Amino acid sequence: MKRAFFLQIFLLLIFVSNGATTDKNIEFHEFEYWNKLLGYDLSSDGNWAFWRLQYGDNVDSLFIRSTKGTKIYKYASASIPEFSKDGKWIAFSVPVPQTSGESTLSYQIKLVELATGCEKVFTGIERFSFSPNGRFIVLSSSGSQALSITLRELASGRSKSFVGIGEYAFSPDDRYLVYAMDAPESDRLSQIEIADLTDFRTTFPNIPKGRYTKLKWTPYGILLMKSKPEADVVIWEPVRKRLKVLSETIKQLLPPEMEISLGYTPVWSSDGKVLFFGLSRKRGTMTEAENKVEIWHWKDQEIMSRQKDRYYENIAQSRLCAWRPAENEWMLIEDSTMTGILAASADGTYVLCSDDRKYRPHFREPVRDVFLKNTRTGAIRPILDSTVLYPRFSVGGKYVYYFRDSLWRITDVATGQTVSVSLGANRPLADKTYDGAIDAVPSWGSLGIVNGDREFLFYDEYDIWSVTLPALKYKRLTHGREAGIRFRKMGKESFVWNGSQLLIGKSDSGEIGIYRYSTNGNHIRLLYGRNMYSRLIWDAKKKSCLFAQEDNTAPPILYYASDNCKVKRVLATTFKNCNQPKIEKSVLVSYTDNRGNKLQGALFFPANYQPGRKYPMVVKLYEKLSQQLDCFVYPSSRDAYNSMNYILQGYFVFLPDVTYERNHPGESAVACVTNAVRSVESLCRDIDPTRIGIIGHSWGAYQAVYLAARTSLFAACIAGAPLTNMISMYNSVYWENGKSNQELFETGQARLRQPWWEIPEHYRQNSPVFFADKINRPLLMSFGMEDRAVDWRQGLELYLTMRRLRKPCILLAYPNEGHTIGEIDNEKDQTRRFIQFFSTYLKGETAPSWIENGCPYMEKRVVSLKETEKSLSGGK
Repeated sequence: MKRAFFLQIFLLLIFVSNGATTDKNIEFHEFEYWNKLLGYDLSSDGNWAFWRLQYGDNVDSLFIRSTKGTKIYKYASASIPEFSKDGKWIAFSVPVPQTSGESTLSYQIKLVELATGCEKVFTGIERFSFSPNGRFIVLSSSGSQALSITLRELASGRSKSFVGIGEYAFSPDDRYLVYAMDAPESDRLSQIEIADLTDFRTTFPNIPKGRYTKLKWTPYGILLMKSKPEADVVIWEPVRKRLKVLSETIKQLLPPEMEISLGYTPVWSSDGKVLFFGLSRKRGTMTEAENKVEIWHWKDQEIMSRQKDRYYENIAQSRLCAWRPAENEWMLIEDSTMTGILAASADGTYVLCSDDRKYRPHFREPVRDVFLKNTRTGAIRPILDSTVLYPRFSVGGKYVYYFRDSLWRITDVATGQTVSVSLGANRPLADKTYDGAIDAVPSWGSLGIVNGDREFLFYDEYDIWSVTLPALKYKRLTHGREAGIRFRKMGKESFVWNGSQLLIGKSDSGEIGIYRYSTNGNHIRLLYGRNMYSRLIWDAKKKSCLFAQEDNTAPPILYYASDNCKVKRVLATTFKNCNQPKIEKSVLVSYTDNRGNKLQGALFFPANYQPGRKYPMVVKLYEKLSQQLDCFVYPSSRDAYNSMNYILQGYFVFLPDVTYERNHPGESAVACVTNAVRSVESLCRDIDPTRIGIIGHSWGAYQAVYLAARTSLFAACIAGAPLTNMISMYNSVYWENGKSNQELFETGQARLRQPWWEIPEHYRQNSPVFFADKINRPLLMSFGMEDRAVDWRQGLELYLTMRRLRKPCILLAYPNEGHTIGEIDNEKDQTRRFIQFFSTYLKGETAPSWIENGCPYMEKRVVSLKETEKSLSGGK
């Protein structure tokens, strides 16, 4: 009997082996043609630059080079490099030599003096950082109980170790270090100490015993949060040796069920007169109910899944309070009259509050009333009713501003007077390209009220404008409209009115420029062209910079530039010395949607393109992708949607923009993409119109499947995690955050503004599953079976329908994977299958067995059994 069983298995294995088609080995050329630029930085004095290059999997090097000379240092497999604040030192992590037995860690920290090349190695160190002013390097390691740090003074080399400390903070001038000495015994509390770093003398401020966290040295004193024996906030002023304790101010006024929140980090107002802190429900007051049943009630303000998702957030939620230590006063700001705090003025006198209770439950965007509250008197003043807008304070707190009805509105906080900012009908401030689902059309953006609250900076479609307050005198700071260039500020810092301010300008034809701002409007152009510029890093004086330049044909090249970028020097390239494929410059394709909106798409040519030869094309979808026109994409065996993979495989790749009409998402995609494909076919006759495939993930996958159902443009379709049935998707949960998809549909990407029973035909007309009988070309879908964004049952609905219709459809289902496939073997498997699918249906290559016949469950089990038998027999 046993022999007969194994005979059957043997015959079945022969059958499976003979019936399988050998998969073609796919070359992804990862690291074959190009290295990868991982990161770079410039020292504060501009004299040194570092960068990292990756040559292959887990193979990389750190390069450190003088920008004024030829000196260069190289370190293999180095990571997390950082310059000291004065630019004279660099530290980084390197692997511990295999022969070394000094450390249990696999890495060690190396410190290098840049001028001399002298090195110092530190073993057993988990992390490092430089002190705020760069006087010390801080070397940290964790023991079984608490942290230990060593301070090494960079200039002298002298060091001091602090063993068994908790948290620590430097004074702004790097002269002092405050820290909590944690006792190893659990029943003892930490002691606060302050070390003078000039001679390492230690003082012990008269601070109550307790366990302290979130130590911060501010201009207004050392701020400490106490967690034991009770929650508290303490301020110690080292110069005056004065102590302020929050609990002494609150005294008996603290609500009995509340305590000072440990989850809210106290924040000073700009003048140091007000300290904002939080109150939260007392710890340990929550108990689990014995009955585990969940009651999903129709009156719930949030559905049960959302309540569960936000449980820990809600129980730790803080109610904002204001403490004035000098006056020994405090106020509960976030009281029963409101449900949220939006912002506080710089001096802490006012806060913007919201109340949404009368609008609950929210089935669409969270509508609320907004009002202004005085933190000293408690007086409130309405600002906005029934709004989704988020008003903001000016930098100095004198004004509140917001965008409503295509105008900027600016309210004087003291007087309540509101003025409107507009440029007239010929220069609309509302973003005319907005195609989202929310009714409040946004502005082109603003830079806020700056310059001592005297000027409001805002954008129109092309330019940056200034208007003085309260006189409302307008000035155009750039002149991009005439040249067709959209100017915007670079960087996150506040706008500065001198040449250190950088602007970025993008032309309608795709060129990008970097400019140095000039008050006379003659901005100095530093860089310009059909390129992408990544991370311009300037020295402290804004005299020299480091940047990476790329386009779709060439990976990033690292440049050092000076004299307003007139003098440029290549520091690093990522090309390898081999026969690289020829990549053509991408082309910007123009077209219009069915409503006359002007759109663009990015067309990429196949590697080693030969004019006159017919090529297949892959169309990749999401929303607006034309901005990737000049981005270089490294090939990857782990990225199934990688454009370069297909370019190297001999495909055109097209990335069109899609805009949407509300309640018509799929139909809008058809209108846009159909016109886009026709335009690109007219532009390039070497695209074979009978061999065009379409691909997308998530929202892009939905559109790909819908286009496959409603058009005959595409010979094959690949969709990763697509929505297929808008009605069932609407009535499901977005498990990533516990919300219902009803909210996301009516206010988000789906752009279906009413529930399905009010506009059932719109839901049906935009659902691919209802047009499955019209899908006449092969379809491949891929899902993670633990997808918490788009339930994989969306794929099952369409797969089962297609199977019933006897139409070619394959569903890849990856266990234990989410919305994006993340396990390395699964990533590679998905990428390989996607390429094989397009090779089969766009190139006419022989289909592998999984496409032709599938992979029956029994076949998988038999193969598994064979491997088991092999291992039991010692591999024979």
